[in-house]
Amino acid sequence: MKQTWVRMITLALVLGLGTASASRPVGAQVTGTVTAVSGASITVNGTTYTFSSNTGAAAAAAQIQPGQAVTLILNGPANSSSTQVLGIQPVSSKR
Repeated sequence: MKQTWVRMITLALVLGLGTASASRPVGAQVTGTVTAVSGASITVNGTTYTFSSNTGAAAAAAQIQPGQAVTLILNGPANSSSTQVLGIQPVSSKR
């Protein structure tokens, strides 16, 4: 009985989050190698992207080193100058 409740609650949470995620505007993702991290910007594959200070992206950028592979989650198209980085995820190397 307990497993049934856990499954029902999990399903409700997943469905609820899916609806919320579906209503958000979709931005681009960029995966590549970091060539620089400076202040409120990160350069990946030769293109510089900005982020706001005191955000999750800023905190993640502080942990990133040049040469590291990352995926940037953007709030708009990758080729727009007004697009900002919302998140930075390190890409783990497969062994």
